Amino acid sequence: MRELVLDVSKWDGDMDFNQWKRLHNLYGVIIKGGGSDVGRYMDSWFARNYDKVIAAGIHVGCYFYSKAMSIQEAIDDANYLIDNCLEGRAFDLPIYIDVEEPAVFNLGKRAVTDISKAFMDVLNQHGYKGGIYTGGYAWSAYMYGDEELGDYADWIAAWGANPPTYIGVDYGMWQQGAINLSGNIVYDDVSGYVDCDRALIDYPAMITGNKPIDIPETTTPTGSVEDVMKTAYGELGYYAPDDPERGSKYGRWMAEYTGEDWMAGPSVEIWWCCMFVSWVLYHAGVRCAGFPSQNTDVALEGGAAAHLVDKSQILRGDVLIFDWNFATDPTDHIGFATGSPYDGVVDTIEGNVKNAVKEMTRDLSTIRYVVRPDYEGQEATDKEYIDKPDFDAPLDIDGYGGYFTIHKWQDQLGTYADGYISGQKPDDYQYRHNIYAVEHDFGGSQLVEAIQVKVGTYVDGYWGVVTTKAIQQWLVDHGYDIGAAGVDGYFGPCSVMALQQSLNDNMWA
Repeated sequence: MRELVLDVSKWDGDMDFNQWKRLHNLYGVIIKGGGSDVGRYMDSWFARNYDKVIAAGIHVGCYFYSKAMSIQEAIDDANYLIDNCLEGRAFDLPIYIDVEEPAVFNLGKRAVTDISKAFMDVLNQHGYKGGIYTGGYAWSAYMYGDEELGDYADWIAAWGANPPTYIGVDYGMWQQGAINLSGNIVYDDVSGYVDCDRALIDYPAMITGNKPIDIPETTTPTGSVEDVMKTAYGELGYYAPDDPERGSKYGRWMAEYTGEDWMAGPSVEIWWCCMFVSWVLYHAGVRCAGFPSQNTDVALEGGAAAHLVDKSQILRGDVLIFDWNFATDPTDHIGFATGSPYDGVVDTIEGNVKNAVKEMTRDLSTIRYVVRPDYEGQEATDKEYIDKPDFDAPLDIDGYGGYFTIHKWQDQLGTYADGYISGQKPDDYQYRHNIYAVEHDFGGSQLVEAIQVKVGTYVDGYWGVVTTKAIQQWLVDHGYDIGAAGVDGYFGPCSVMALQQSLNDNMWA
C-alpha cells in the first residue's frame, strides 16, 4: 500500500479536494487542527478543510503542532484539540502530535518520548488513533522509536524519492515531499505545492468505530464510461522519466497488486501500456475480465476475449488492442478510444507512448481487437467527451516546465501540440534544467525549431546552452524577470516562471 495523502493548513489556502481526487486518486488528507507554539489556537481553515474533505469522500485525519514542554502540557494540548476540533467530528486516519520545536528536543530523548506518549494516550482514551509526526533525524536522536512508540501511528518526514530505511520505527505514514496539481513532486518548499505523503498502512480498516464517511471499496464495480475517461485524462501528461520513484506509477501499482516486484520497472524495460489501462479501469471502479493485467495477450486469454466487439462498432470507452504488423506474434499495444472512428482513424488516450500518457490518433488498420468493459448503468457511447483538460487556462507560475507549459508553448507557436519536447540530446539536460516532459532520442523538435526562429538564434531543433541564453535574453528584452543570475545558460525555476508568465500573456503567438 502506498496511497497519496496530503497534509494541509491555512497556508495552503482554498484546496479543491475533488480535483485532487479526480486527477491523482487522492486517498486521504491530514488537516492541521491547531497548535501551541504561540499559545493554543485552532487553525483558521480547519473547519472548512474538514467539511470539504468529507464532502469529497476522502479519508481524513488531523495533526496538532505542539510545543508542550511537559507531560501535563501535552495532556492539555490533547484536550484542547479534542474540545475545539475533534468533538462532534469523526476521523478514519490518526490524530497526530507534530513534534518539531528545538526547545522540546533539547529536553532530551526520555522527556520527548514521554511527552509524545502522554498526548497520544489522551487521544486513544477518547477513541481516536493517536500518532506522532516528526523528522527522520529526530526519530533516532530524540525518541525511543520502536522500543516505546511502535504501537502508536508513526509518521515520518523524510523528503526524497524513496522511503527511508534508517529509522528505528515501523512507520505507517511517510511525508515524501511536496506536490502540485500537475502531479510534480519536489523536495523543497516551492510556492504552489502542498505537502505530499504516502499512507503505508490501511488505517481506515483499523479505525472501525469512528469513520466519518462510507467510502466505497474499489473492488465494487460502479464505474461508468465518464469515470474511465476522467480517470484517464487525469493522467494525461504523465512522463515516467520525470517520476522520482522507480519505473512508472502504473508498474509500481501493478507490482503491489500482483506481488510481482519486477513489474515496477524500470520503465524503459517494462512496457506499461496495459498496466495503464488496468490502473485506469481499477481506479474508475470498472471491472472487465482479464484485467488487471501487465500484458495484452494475457488479458485476452484471461477473459477479455469474451468482451470483444467488431472494430467497425468502436465507441468511446472501448479498450483498443493494437497489432502493428498483424503477424502471428503477440499483440503490441493498448489504449482507450475517446470517440467513434472517422475518416479511417480513431482518437485515443494511451499509456507508454514514448514513456508517457498521450492522446493519439490511430489508423483503424492497426487495431486487432476491441474490448468493451462492463460499464455500470451504460455501455460505451459515441457521445463526445468534453471534460478534457482546459489548455486555455492560465498556467500556474510554479517554475516547473511540465506538460501544460510545453503544450501552451506549442499552441502559441503553432507546432504539433502534445505537451512534450521530442528528439533532444541527454547531454543538454543541464541547460534546460527545469524543463520537463523532454524525450531524449534523435531528430530534434519542431517546437525547439520554432522557438529558435522566434528568439533569433541558430535553428537546429536541439535545445542546448545557446538556445537557453537566447530564450533568456528574449524574456529579458520583453520585460520578464529571470532572476538575479541573469542570462547564464541555465534554465532554472526563475527562467521557467518568466516563461510561464510570458505564455499567460500570449507573447509567443
